[in-house]
Amino acid sequence: MEENVIVPVDEIRLDGDTQPRERLCEAIVEEYAEQIKAGIVFPPIEAVQDAEKRLWLWDGFHRVAAAKRVGHHALLCNIRFGRQIDAQWLALGANATHGLRRSNADKRRAATRAVLARPD
Repeated sequence: MEENVIVPVDEIRLDGDTQPRERLCEAIVEEYAEQIKAGIVFPPIEAVQDAEKRLWLWDGFHRVAAAKRVGHHALLCNIRFGRQIDAQWLALGANATHGLRRSNADKRRAATRAVLARPD
């Protein structure tokens, strides 16, 4: 089951090894921050909520960084239920068709993780 809810930014876990990129693009974070300040509404971020109610972000790292930069304390989040490993697995396909294009390093990182991080 999935649901869209508003979640506090401080409750979104970014430390679960779910970031598929080598690093965030500072120019994109700044661009998104400017768009947020201008009133642009972004699509919901994506997270997995585990049994302990932790929210593991798997898509939307640039949007979260931009929201923090402009002082937003909550974001609309599409939540599905699962485990941290599920978020890691879902993150491997993030940005394949939208958002900031993946660099070759990002693609290598995702391919390597796909081999090592199969959900059971």
